[in-house]
Amino acid sequence: MDTRLLSLANLIAIFGESETQALLDSFVCREDAIEKYCKVAAIKNENTNFTRTYVYLKPSFDTSTLQIKIQVVGLFSIQPGFVDGPAMPDTTLGKKSVKRVSNSKIQHFDKKRVLPAYNIRILGKAENATDISGKEMLDDCLTIFRLSKANIGGDTVLLKCKRILFQKFYSKYQFALLGPKSESDKKVNQQKDDDELYVGRHLDIV
Repeated sequence: MDTRLLSLANLIAIFGESETQALLDSFVCREDAIEKYCKVAAIKNENTNFTRTYVYLKPSFDTSTLQIKIQVVGLFSIQPGFVDGPAMPDTTLGKKSVKRVSNSKIQHFDKKRVLPAYNIRILGKAENATDISGKEMLDDCLTIFRLSKANIGGDTVLLKCKRILFQKFYSKYQFALLGPKSESDKKVNQQKDDDELYVGRHLDIV
């Protein structure tokens, strides 16, 4: 059976909050932070309109019970964000370079220099997921942003990730460290694998 993408809001509408929470509780990910978010924060953030979460469901037939079993095999969570800048030129983000990224705690900024952005808060798949790739999940996420752009504008995609994940995954899909290139390169080289970095890209880069 094919993997399906469904918004968490629709999932709750279909199954109810308790059963949806039970589905989320079965999610197992190599990244503890992603697994914890899925089990603890996803529904809470959905209900408070802090984020919108999309869930990948894999149905299978359980021969022992003769019933359809549904497993959460991946998810991503997105929200509006802001670019606190521009500060200095950046080769990837053009003149819309940034000094700092924030999605909920904006302090001490020049309002004339704040740019709207789309923030990927969480993106991850189950450790045993084989029917969906990280690239497919990222593409689905960017597609939702493009639909939003057609209605409300916005052009920059932001996220915070570990250095090693940036180097092995996001850098392959036109994400770059925020800030001037020379300082960004220096920062990457000085960071440890588990250190977190702010990265971004233009939405319409193919």
